[in-house]
Amino acid sequence: MPQSETERLRKRREYKRWLPEERKERERQKRTRYAQSHQADINRKARQYRKDHPEIVHARDKKKHEKTRQNPAKECWRQTRKRARADGIPFELEISDIIYPETCPILGIPLVHHIGKAQNDSPSLDRLIPSKGYVKGNCFIISKKANVMKQDNTLEDFEKIITYIKERLMP
Repeated sequence: MPQSETERLRKRREYKRWLPEERKERERQKRTRYAQSHQADINRKARQYRKDHPEIVHARDKKKHEKTRQNPAKECWRQTRKRARADGIPFELEISDIIYPETCPILGIPLVHHIGKAQNDSPSLDRLIPSKGYVKGNCFIISKKANVMKQDNTLEDFEKIITYIKERLMP
């Protein structure tokens, strides 16, 4: 009698639970090596899957959006922690340290969670002093637009922009 896919996966997970740690580590390393050497092929197959199954991808995105809407600080914390680990950036935030305002404190525009790609009015976690990392007192939620604007600029750059605009608009 053929097993359902769900039953087969459940049995595989149960089997893996009892594997020795050394073997689990060898399997993890094997999967990592495969993924690294076949990255282009994996990405091509993923793109094709998304193209062939838009309803499944949309349902997954919608589910993720609901999860984010229910607890945006937790989702932001989780994604930021993952990104910080990958980039080797200090991360000492707690979920309670991430406070979502209704509007962007810099631009005053309402913050909105969008499905899929972030928009200009999407919330974005900003590091006041990027070199300090994600630590308490250094991170605030602002709009993506404000975060992108201040991303590569210094205070002197902003002063030059303001001076230029004042000279042109108010002669």
